[in-house]
Amino acid sequence: MGLNSKTLGNYGLLLAVLTLAACTWVRPDTGADEVLVLPKERVADCERLGSVEVSVLARVVGMDRHEEEVESDLQVLARNHAVERGGDTVVPLSEIKDGEQRYGIYSCQGNQAGEGEPEADEDEEEGVTVQQYNG
Repeated sequence: MGLNSKTLGNYGLLLAVLTLAACTWVRPDTGADEVLVLPKERVADCERLGSVEVSVLARVVGMDRHEEEVESDLQVLARNHAVERGGDTVVPLSEIKDGEQRYGIYSCQGNQAGEGEPEADEDEEEGVTVQQYNG
């Protein structure tokens, strides 16, 4: 039984979809590579600048993207936003849900992130910006 052009075309389409589902599309802005992603307990001595909710596509052509790629893209968006706000550290404030996650933005320059007691959780909506990337 040989492969016909329709079967080969279907395999090609499947390969393209699987490749897209594994892609990272978000690129760091200048300076974003220096922004740290830390857990909340490591920013006790840092200044909180606000927060941002970022989102990316979690599904492409009906297929879920790899969780690691979605997480990586969300972190890059959060780090990019931190640079715009003068921050040098971001902290995940929520779990990833449907390609969305909320981050706190901090300035830790001159502070040693990771020392001290965990900062109290602030549920302020002030300073929240939604930044969506639909590459």
